[in-house]
Amino acid sequence: ALLLWSLVAAAAEKLEPGRALDAAIRAATIAPEAEGLREEAAALYAKARPGIAELPQIIKASGLCTGGDIASAVALIESCLKMRPGSCVIHARSRRVGRVEAFEEGAFQIVSEGMRSALPPAEVVRNWEPLDADDFRAMAAFDLPRLRQLAREEPARLIECLLASVNGRAEFKQVKFMLIPAVIPAEGWSAWWNAVKVAVKRSPAIEMGTGTQPVLELRKEAATFAEKFQAAFLAAS
Repeated sequence: ALLLWSLVAAAAEKLEPGRALDAAIRAATIAPEAEGLREEAAALYAKARPGIAELPQIIKASGLCTGGDIASAVALIESCLKMRPGSCVIHARSRRVGRVEAFEEGAFQIVSEGMRSALPPAEVVRNWEPLDADDFRAMAAFDLPRLRQLAREEPARLIECLLASVNGRAEFKQVKFMLIPAVIPAEGWSAWWNAVKVAVKRSPAIEMGTGTQPVLELRKEAATFAEKFQAAFLAAS
């Protein structure tokens, strides 16, 4: 343990904080009984992740400095750091969307479906997953103005986001259901779709079926407009 401590101390002096932290974590994993190594790892976390007010509480909850399993503690810390205040999350089972409002008194404050809950870090990591702010579900829950802006200015991008949130494929009626009335007013749907369907069809990222109720899919590889035109021409031949 003494040799490991010496190596970690040298790493803390000579390496940038992130690399020194990795060295401290590896050393603490080798000698989990050495409290000094655990404390050094915690101190290096503060240097490697500056400006995170909730970090000391997260480290305390992880058990890193109090004898908990090192790998589990580090995994908990890293997962918590992906859920900063203001970020969106999605429940692992119910798939309901939430947003981290704050981290107070050792607990995440998560707002979901109009309710605010104070949840300990271990529970949050176990039951919630990070959700990108650009995900359709996150915007539908917390940023409707942005979705409405996409509907006006980038309709193809809006449909791409929607499809990405439903495993890349949706029937027309599902697309309609997901956009009305929050994004597109029911009375304005027909006019909106008629105005944007050509742009959606031309999108290199979207494959749109034929008919008045087309299936829409995200392409695995983007197609050029020329490729789409050729495919449509051959299908009509």
